[in-house]
Amino acid sequence: MKNQVWSGDITILKLTMDLSIFAAIIDWHSKAIWSYKVSNSMDTTLVTDILEEALGKILLQSTLIAITEVKYTSH
Repeated sequence: MKNQVWSGDITILKLTMDLSIFAAIIDWHSKAIWSYKVSNSMDTTLVTDILEEALGKILLQSTLIAITEVKYTSH
């Protein structure tokens, strides 16, 4: 089912002289990337920022679906 299993991925990319860290939250069912961030340092804010953004998106989507269902079932 959609939005039941998420995973996180952190990938370190070597670009010329610098390292960049790519972090993402992925929905296993739809393979959608709910949130991502690129940073030049690996710290807790890298992961907490993308997790908060992904949770915000799913809560917004759930709210919109609930509003739509109420709208169509009330008539």
